[in-house]
Amino acid sequence: MSVEDLFGRNHWNRQSELNIIFTNISLPLGVSCEHLTAVNHEEFNSEGNSVTLSYKYSKKAAANEYFLWYRQYPGKPPEFLLSHTGTGTKLQNLVPRMSFNVTEESPSAAPHPDYILQGDH
Repeated sequence: MSVEDLFGRNHWNRQSELNIIFTNISLPLGVSCEHLTAVNHEEFNSEGNSVTLSYKYSKKAAANEYFLWYRQYPGKPPEFLLSHTGTGTKLQNLVPRMSFNVTEESPSAAPHPDYILQGDH
């Protein structure tokens, strides 16, 4: 199965706005997607400005639940960004421009990526 089959294709705004499409997935034994809800389905912001991506988790998160954030550019595989536990402990942050609250401080011009939140335990 290709990455496109797994995550789908999205319509991209290629003007000077940052277009972020929320997608959430989970492994069969992971955090159920029905408990993860994007605060806003799409976020738009001018190039060079910060943008905050927010999800709500409808139940009490436990220390053994893990949330993994990915970025995916069109035609490219997902790129791991950071992970944290259900209690907020940061585990890894591989992209220096990304803060723990998942704010990209210097968004790149184009192409615009998807940001993907995966839950697992």
